[in-house]
Amino acid sequence: MSALDELAVRSRRLRITSLDHDAATHQAALLMTMDGDSAEPVEIHLGMPDGTLAGVTTLLDVLDLMRAPVTMTASLPVRGVAAALFVAHPGERLLHERASLDLRLPAEPVTSGDIETAAAISRALRDDLRARLAA
Repeated sequence: MSALDELAVRSRRLRITSLDHDAATHQAALLMTMDGDSAEPVEIHLGMPDGTLAGVTTLLDVLDLMRAPVTMTASLPVRGVAAALFVAHPGERLLHERASLDLRLPAEPVTSGDIETAAAISRALRDDLRARLAA
């Protein structure tokens, strides 16, 4: 664990600046570590992250299972998948007066492999997110 990771775990504050697969997996691990250490509150600060629907659902799955209360704060404009994460977050949300939300989701690029499989995965992720937003 890096010194920055140790500081995040000790302070129980996490700044999210990317929601791609690797970043979301790393952030999920930090959140699970924080939750495993104690049930004390956790703060998440959203920067202006970009990323994927898979990254968002990874973090939402962890947030759904956490026993610690989690507050998510946005102090800048938040767009796309980051806005979806903010809105679907099951805990407390704070939106500063200079912040704004834009929920338009970008098309997920298909980089390789079977296009029909990639499209089915993308539809499933969007359907999952829609269900979370409707709840």
